[in-house]
Amino acid sequence: MRLLNGIILAFAVLALAAWVIVCVALLVQRYSLIYPFEDWPSAEQVSGVPGASVARIEAEDGIEILAWVDPPRPDRPVVLYLTGDSGSLPAAEPKLAEYALAGFGIVAMNYRGAGGGAGVPDQDDIISDGVRLYDALPTLLDNAPLPPVIAGVSLGAAVAAQVAAQRSSKALLLEAPFSRLCEAAEYRYPLVPACLILPDQRWETIDVIGSINTPLLIQHGVDDEIIPFEQGRKLYEAAIGPKAFHAYPEGNHNDLRLFGAGIHAIKFLDALS
Repeated sequence: MRLLNGIILAFAVLALAAWVIVCVALLVQRYSLIYPFEDWPSAEQVSGVPGASVARIEAEDGIEILAWVDPPRPDRPVVLYLTGDSGSLPAAEPKLAEYALAGFGIVAMNYRGAGGGAGVPDQDDIISDGVRLYDALPTLLDNAPLPPVIAGVSLGAAVAAQVAAQRSSKALLLEAPFSRLCEAAEYRYPLVPACLILPDQRWETIDVIGSINTPLLIQHGVDDEIIPFEQGRKLYEAAIGPKAFHAYPEGNHNDLRLFGAGIHAIKFLDALS
């Protein structure tokens, strides 16, 4: 019996040690896990977005932020677009091309530190960059109709919500959003108390969604393996004002365009006008 108890105790100690190591690793490596930017290409060249060009804005700390800019047709608004955790505009090219081909204007930024860009990604700085980009719209697009539509996917949905909480918008489009970043992390690593051990990089969209009084569309895949469907519903229920929720029963995290998400977003915007 003593031998059995000793074995059980040894396994318990090993399990606890492994758990502590995982928690510490998440804390230490949180920036590289949240912002996996280094493998993505440069945003210096615009290829698949008709009419788009590269522009540059100066961030609050002086870093140069690259953006893609494409003016709208006279009857279309501008879409201020925030990409996902690729951070790099070339990864968002197909979605941006959909808006451009439908006549919408596009202003989208390459996150700091992504695609060869300067700087180190950080929540406060990325939000500040997004607001800075919004404020530069009159300069980037002469006579463009304002306010813009603000749209984002995954991490970009969190950025979009934070910008929309500080600036007015024609509509807010959130694709595969999380309620809080740490809750998405706990979904993927259920034994890790991410909401306790992530001191910064909180990305708490649920805390600002109730202050955004603009038409809202949330799109989420029921089979999302990265950000659970329930988090999109949670945001929808907390939102105020005109809102719509589009569920994709077979949709995962990165394939909603295969089920018509781009078409549905454009139809939502058409209905507003």
